[in-house]
Amino acid sequence: MAAASRLSQPRSRPADERAETSGVDSGLYMIAPLAPSVVGDVARVHIASFQDSFLASLGERVLRHYFRAFLDYPQGCGFVCLHRPTGAVVGFVCGSEDVTRHWRVFLRRRLVWAAPALAARVLREPQLALALLSRLQRVAGLTRGARRTAPITRNSTGVLPPASLMTIGVDPAHQRQGIGELLVRAFTGEMARRGVRVIKLGVRDENTAARRLYERLGWRPVRATRGPEGTGWMYVRELDGRPPAAPAH
Repeated sequence: MAAASRLSQPRSRPADERAETSGVDSGLYMIAPLAPSVVGDVARVHIASFQDSFLASLGERVLRHYFRAFLDYPQGCGFVCLHRPTGAVVGFVCGSEDVTRHWRVFLRRRLVWAAPALAARVLREPQLALALLSRLQRVAGLTRGARRTAPITRNSTGVLPPASLMTIGVDPAHQRQGIGELLVRAFTGEMARRGVRVIKLGVRDENTAARRLYERLGWRPVRATRGPEGTGWMYVRELDGRPPAAPAH
């Protein structure tokens, strides 16, 4: 299990300012916007959180480019959770207002740098090639679906298409501390501030703890899904334009 990573203090804002900016603070943990200085920390937390996942198997270098893509365009959105006593990054959440644009931006701006590391990894571990092909097919399906699917809303006039919460993780050493709830609330609140009315995400069928959390926070399952890493559910969260209430302490 990888240790939680320490936030680079000289390149970040003071702790009190970060907490004020995010508006989410549990006392021991606080939420801050994703920044270039902590992308490496987020990659390491991802690997610690999802050791068996396809993305984690690609290694830290590729993951750095994956998470940098959320900073490359205005529709991207990301937050990290900081352990207040140490300044360590112990969790993250990333997503996009427009998943189609996200992958276009990633392929255009990041694949050039990520491709050599990705190719080297596949050469060392040929079994990853099938997983990569499956993932690329899924990305193609997501982008096609985003173009042809109407927004899930009561009034489609002038309403943005559904945003996507694409990835969230918590360092294993800090799980069961309410960090996932803080991160989901931060992301949901930011999407509400931007005027988004619907957010969607995928959850593995066996991840019952995450499913209970999302349902408690107002998400609802709308359909079963099947992907390269097993079966799951598509969840949606319908917003009324107001950020969600802060968790009770």
